[in-house]
Amino acid sequence: QAADALKLASETVSHHPDDAQALNLACWFKATRNLALDTALADCDKALTLSANNPAYLDSRALARLRGNDAKGAIADYSLALRHSPDLPSSLYGRGIAYARLGDRNRALADLSRARASHPDIDTIWADYGVTPPAGF
Repeated sequence: QAADALKLASETVSHHPDDAQALNLACWFKATRNLALDTALADCDKALTLSANNPAYLDSRALARLRGNDAKGAIADYSLALRHSPDLPSSLYGRGIAYARLGDRNRALADLSRARASHPDIDTIWADYGVTPPAGF
């Protein structure tokens, strides 16, 4: 199934190589499924070249970084996304997880609490992606 999923993402990008939305969807798809994170980041980078500072695209790249254990890079992308869209629950939640992974409990809890307050199902959604906060958060 993973091979079929990657093939579909690759075909989408090959048919729409200069479409920022298609590139972002491929990145998001790969990041949520923890597949080909190197190409996910490349897809996100190209999407952001075509549509600079797009909060949704920054959020996708941040998730790919978070999945690739680059918590600092994820925090940077999530923070930039939040500058452009201050209440984006997925960016708050992802940044909270990244802060938790780095041991910054106060920032982690602040972001996770804000995300949960605005989107009560966010823990379930992210658990479906296989990404959860460390125990105690």
